[in-house]
Amino acid sequence: MKKFYKIILGIIFFLFLSLLIAPVLFQDKIISLVKKTANKNLNAKIDFSDVNLNFFSDFPNASIGIENISIINTEPFEGDTLIFAKGINGTIKLTDLFREKKSLNSFSIDNAKINILTNLQGIANYDITKSTTNEKNEETENSKPSSFEFSIDSYSITNSEIKYYDEKSKTTILLENFNHNGRGDFSQKNSELKTTTNSSVSIVMEGTNYAKEQKISLDALLGMDLINKKFSFLKNEAKLNNLPLVFDGFVKVNDHNQEISINFKTPSSDFKNFLGLIPETYAKNVSNVKTSGNFSVSGKIEGILDQMTIPNINIALSSENASFKYPELPKSVKNIYINTTIKNTTGKIDNTFVTIDNLSFKIDEDVFSGNGNIHNLTTNPLINAKLKGTLNLANLTKAYPVKLDNDLSGILKANLQTKFDVNAIKNNIINRIKNNGTVQINDFLYSSNDIVNSINIKKSKVN
Repeated sequence: MKKFYKIILGIIFFLFLSLLIAPVLFQDKIISLVKKTANKNLNAKIDFSDVNLNFFSDFPNASIGIENISIINTEPFEGDTLIFAKGINGTIKLTDLFREKKSLNSFSIDNAKINILTNLQGIANYDITKSTTNEKNEETENSKPSSFEFSIDSYSITNSEIKYYDEKSKTTILLENFNHNGRGDFSQKNSELKTTTNSSVSIVMEGTNYAKEQKISLDALLGMDLINKKFSFLKNEAKLNNLPLVFDGFVKVNDHNQEISINFKTPSSDFKNFLGLIPETYAKNVSNVKTSGNFSVSGKIEGILDQMTIPNINIALSSENASFKYPELPKSVKNIYINTTIKNTTGKIDNTFVTIDNLSFKIDEDVFSGNGNIHNLTTNPLINAKLKGTLNLANLTKAYPVKLDNDLSGILKANLQTKFDVNAIKNNIINRIKNNGTVQINDFLYSSNDIVNSINIKKSKVN
């Protein structure tokens, strides 16, 4: 009996030792096999500095780590880096190593830089999978089932950056400090995916900044129909800076486009929602700000997204008789009215326009109001506006926590109709700048370290 126990212990020790030294003995072969397999299936060059295989850190799962991995594009994006990551880690059931069908349990990507590019011909640099002769038949009843499945318990992307650039529309979208994690089971035809996302986003179109380092967060529960490639938003909460939003709808991925239908709105009508739109750097701490009145955002995005069209857009922002006051400042902003819409009814991105039916407010006894519209948002914005009212410039810093580096004061009175395009302002093309009305300045004072003497205008009126 003792001999039997010794044999059993010897076998266990041998298996333990084998699992311990196998990653070391076969490391070079593992690295070679991973590179060969990846490069065989991708129209890109994949490289990495090291692969670590461990059977004990997440037992009974085997864990694999890849360090300093890069995917470099071939033509027509020759030499461009699609993805670089300092580390990619995954786990797989230890027993699956000896089975034909393997299941990935979890993976994580850390410190990645992802550069997504679509060129003038509409070709995307992420389309790097090599096509095969059996590709057309892979979803038929007679096709061989995949030997690999995503039965994911969890996944994460941390401390990463994602940059998207479209050469045709000259649009750049940059996600920085991108952190995302999720839990789901991709092996099922229908399942749910629970995700959390935090990032900052910047958007530049035609050289114009539409958003700069705006903080976004999203907690989303997605219903996944993997057969029809349809992803439904079941229970979702988002924040743009500090503006809360709830939404529902779906995204369906087709062969050549995406179908989108999303409805969203603010969950409450508190006017602090408006202050939440403003980046914290400028809005400061809004938690102690006293507000009254309402502010709401609601919208619908519906239609086809492809290389030529975008979904129809209908977004409304409204506020009625609102006010706010920062506790540390002597003045308040009152009688705030906002009625603004953002629309696109054609699916052509150039036809997106903003209509401001009313924007008015009161500081102290001064009332200022305006209305207008903005067209050609993505090319050369065309602005048509009417401004009317009185504004004491010195009261701006008494009502809103904006820090001016230079002294600024004076009384501005305006009754002005203006029409111009942005390029005309940039290039001083006078005949494309149309103004009608009057602008009057009294007791204007401006001082700066850049000028020797302060600018002091007792009274000036321009017709």
